[in-house]
Amino acid sequence: MNFKDAKQKEVDIFNHPKFQQAEAIKKLVSVCSDSLKKGFEFGSIGDDNTLILFFSHPAYTHEFCLKHDEIIPKMREIYKKERLAGVLYFKRVVAKNTPKYKPKITKSNQDNKYAEKSTGNFKIGCKNERLRSLFEDIQTIVKTGLENE
Repeated sequence: MNFKDAKQKEVDIFNHPKFQQAEAIKKLVSVCSDSLKKGFEFGSIGDDNTLILFFSHPAYTHEFCLKHDEIIPKMREIYKKERLAGVLYFKRVVAKNTPKYKPKITKSNQDNKYAEKSTGNFKIGCKNERLRSLFEDIQTIVKTGLENE
């Protein structure tokens, strides 16, 4: 690939509709406060032409919801001023938290069994009869558990 081809691919990327849509969303978010801009992750158009703004923490989402009535008119102003209608169309704006990755716990992870280290051969030096009988029960359980394996 030569320089001219690489330059053409770069131009193609910048002209791609998804890239232009992402840039338009960034312009709309630029009217938000600095704290909201800091928590903004990305935006997308969802079902029913809803602009979904994803924030990195629930506090940012809550702040957006509290300032929603202040932010929306500013976004409309930028939308008209920058002529974003050709790139981006939405009817309403919603804030959500960024989905976090949660590793799946498989059955093989839960079934880790460890070899019993106790043999059940220990001296019971307790003088209290009630406690002594409990220790003897424990000793019996450990010994029978080893025999069953």
